[in-house]
Amino acid sequence: MLKTKQRCLKTIVLSLLMVCMVMVCLMQQGNLFPRAYASKGGNAEVEETAMELQINNPAMKINGIEKEIDPGKGTAPILVNGTDRKTIISNQQSNNINAAQGLIRFSVVEPQSKYPRGLKVSERYRVLVKPVSDNTPWDTSAHLTATYDAWPDYRDPEHTPRAYVDNHVHIAQVDASERVRVRVELIDESVIDTIKLKPSRYTEMRSTQENGQNWVEFEIDASVFTKHVLVEINAPEQGPYSDGLVIFVNPISKMPKGNVLVLPSGIVDSSHPAMNDINAIIIEEDSPYDAMYIPQDTIVDGRIQVIKKGFKIAGRGMVIGSRWKWGRRAEDWREGNYDREISPDGSILKPIVKGSENMEVEGITTIHPYHFNYEGAISYTNAKAFGWRFTSDAFHGTIIRGCFARVNDDSTYCNKGVIEHCTIWAMQNGSPFQLGWGQNAANAGGGTRVTACNIVRGDWRTNNANNAVFSSRLGCNGDLKDVRFEDIRVDGTVSRFISYAMAKHTGKLENFVFKNIWFENAPTYKSFEDGSHITNFLQCGGGIEGFVFDNVVIGGKKIRSIDDLEPLEQKNIGKITFK
Repeated sequence: MLKTKQRCLKTIVLSLLMVCMVMVCLMQQGNLFPRAYASKGGNAEVEETAMELQINNPAMKINGIEKEIDPGKGTAPILVNGTDRKTIISNQQSNNINAAQGLIRFSVVEPQSKYPRGLKVSERYRVLVKPVSDNTPWDTSAHLTATYDAWPDYRDPEHTPRAYVDNHVHIAQVDASERVRVRVELIDESVIDTIKLKPSRYTEMRSTQENGQNWVEFEIDASVFTKHVLVEINAPEQGPYSDGLVIFVNPISKMPKGNVLVLPSGIVDSSHPAMNDINAIIIEEDSPYDAMYIPQDTIVDGRIQVIKKGFKIAGRGMVIGSRWKWGRRAEDWREGNYDREISPDGSILKPIVKGSENMEVEGITTIHPYHFNYEGAISYTNAKAFGWRFTSDAFHGTIIRGCFARVNDDSTYCNKGVIEHCTIWAMQNGSPFQLGWGQNAANAGGGTRVTACNIVRGDWRTNNANNAVFSSRLGCNGDLKDVRFEDIRVDGTVSRFISYAMAKHTGKLENFVFKNIWFENAPTYKSFEDGSHITNFLQCGGGIEGFVFDNVVIGGKKIRSIDDLEPLEQKNIGKITFK
């Protein structure tokens, strides 16, 4: 009798939980309550609604009428990790979230008619992926993964850098726990004249490469960190390059722990109850959620701001900020005159993903930031950042692992923490490894470790001092010590090696190690019509001491003395060791 009562009680509890979950799901769709109530806190009256549903059943009854929970998507109630976290997700999301092994191809986000500005399904590339153990012929219906085309289509085109007015990049992704074979096909009637696969670090990719007039195939090993492949077809050796294809081979995505806000498939905009009228999802300090999951078939048309400490954002979806004009377009933007469409009170809100203390970000992609991509979180893993505007910094954080950046400003600020297994496509402005810009070095930290990173392109064409693989524009005071760069590979040709242009900085740089640094080609150190030319910089008002260049090879030549860094402008250089 006791066991029977326990089973009955368990059934009642689960039924109540399922009702709550369906209410949440329907609120997200706007089908349970009027939108004014569900998303904006209005006073609309709510009629009584009777619901019946079952675990793993995509159909439910509302007031006796049967209908799909999420029409056309197979959404059904499930229990995730027993009863400690409950949510409703689609069958496709369930497959992506809970797959323990194998290969997961991405599906196209629908509806395409609601895509944010500057994004569409690629009309140039078709990307097919299968496990290397799959010997079946290539089949578009079975092996296709979604590929997108992103370009700067902004409401204020006057703030788009001239070099990138009509500049496109194509993006494809899969999740994999085993070695895969990739086939890229040109579908726009163009042909391959030249092709290069990057980074050179992935030896399995180049050793398995095969290509024809309009296709290329290669293999990639899976990893705990995302592998980033740049397919360069008919690309210039230097300068801006349009229509490159970037393929991300991610580890299998996992659902975060705790109470998780799972965004629905499709386009999430201000019509969704989690997003406010100015297209921001704000996680308040007292939010009941511990994490947010953005599935691979979801686009957030807006920004995310997290106030709650220790929060996590994970998934494979996209956050896109192209609806806004450039955040810095007002000359007095620092004095409380930030774009009111982004920040109604004029306060500065730079990133489209704004983190909080001890926050983590994993796997998502940001495109078209109005200012920064990411800021405020402590760690970023397998995240991706794309931006064409000036000030589109990629990652501001302490731990950056397995990440990718193609941005028109600084990719990382490497004055503290750990940066590893990252790949960077440097655009016209900014540096892959920036020490700092104008701030007090003593506040920056030190003890940085940057390892196993790739530079696949450098679009620099000007003499700006921040245009170098290693750069610093620190300009106040304080010392920065114990920074180590190791196993950095630079493919192709860039314009400059190092630019520590800090003549006005009163602090010093001390104990920097550059070990196992490899440049495929020597930098160009371009000269200009006005007689100026690009040079390396080792300048610091407070002095440079204890620098070590250990096995630094540039264009096949090992750096053995300071003369090998010419052309060089130097100031206050102390002991430097070459090995």
